[in-house]
Parts: sequence; structure tokens; C-alpha cells
Amino acid sequence: MLLTHSNIATDEEKKLRAELTQRRLDQYLEDNIPGMVKEIIGAKNFRQIASDIIQALQLPRLNKQLAFVVLDSLIEKIRGNSNLEIPTNIPI
Repeated sequence: MLLTHSNIATDEEKKLRAELTQRRLDQYLEDNIPGMVKEIIGAKNFRQIASDIIQALQLPRLNKQLAFVVLDSLIEKIRGNSNLEIPTNIPI
């Protein structure tokens, strides 16, 4: 699929997506993190940590590196849990 002018997100769309993502993360954490953890950390710190996570995930270079780490881990799991031989000397 080729990018067209209509596929490019405006700054306003990016801002709205970021706000929606933050709200969804807040709700997810609220629903899934035990109350004791929130009490220990504190509500304000809890929200700041969630915000910091979202901000960190907005960095393309960090996301790229994270994807490589996840893929490396997945490949290691496949190699370790499979009887299949994965050739390493395939010419490109």
C-alpha cells in the first residue's frame, strides 16, 4: 500500500491519538493493577509512571530497538524449542 497525502496524520490527529492512548492505558492500569501497588506507589506517581511509559513508547528509535530484541528472543525460543534445523548460511 502506497502512502498518499490522506494517510499522513496531522499534528492534531497525533495529539488526539496520544491522548486516547493515555486514557486507555490509565483505564487498563486502573482495572488490572492491584490496589496495594497503587497505594504503595501513590496515585500521582502511578499516573506519572504510566505517562512516562507512553512517552517512552513514542520514540521510534527505541521502538525499533525493542522490536529487534523481541524478535531475537522469539528466534531463540523457536530454535531452542524446535527440532527443526534453521539454516544460518543461506546466501542472500
